[in-house]
Amino acid sequence: LLLLDEPFSALDQNTKVMLYKEFHEFRKKWNIGTIMVTHNLFEAELLSDKILEIKDGIVIRERYNHLTGKIIKVDRHEYFTNIVVQCGELTLSVTKPEYFSSTRLKVGEGVSISVRPERLIILKDKNIKPEAIGITNIFQARVKEINETKRSAKIYLSSGGNEFFSAMTLDALNKLSLAVGEEIWCLLDAEGINIFSI
Repeated sequence: LLLLDEPFSALDQNTKVMLYKEFHEFRKKWNIGTIMVTHNLFEAELLSDKILEIKDGIVIRERYNHLTGKIIKVDRHEYFTNIVVQCGELTLSVTKPEYFSSTRLKVGEGVSISVRPERLIILKDKNIKPEAIGITNIFQARVKEINETKRSAKIYLSSGGNEFFSAMTLDALNKLSLAVGEEIWCLLDAEGINIFSI
């Protein structure tokens, strides 16, 4: 188990980007579990497949959805890599920048993916054309539970044998008028997904 306490905090940006790539390669080469403490949310989102927020020594929330699946397609380009993952009956496209360590990802490999709940957009109908706004993934889901807090809401969903949640403002929830058991549409941009080897 590799334990890291703010390992990149005192580095310049160029060195950070170089070490981010080495960090990904190291984890894949040695298949090692890692716990990293950081106050940099961008860094946590880039490097982690699971993020826990801790306050006064207590985990107060988990930030990501987690799904497992298998790679069915990999297209490498000069500036980015497109990866298609089959998660149960759900097919999702993932796009990663060129510096992301994707060289070891191959068709047929089992992977885990993490989806940021605030990037998972809910629609009541499919009138919008996802391709017109650059959205790659669109799929149907069923509302399983609606959990409201004082400041936001979590919408728990199921689709294609997967369970996950979307996060939104209370104002957005009121405008949608969602009901438990309702069939809805989900939009998810390919850049809002992180992908990791199992």
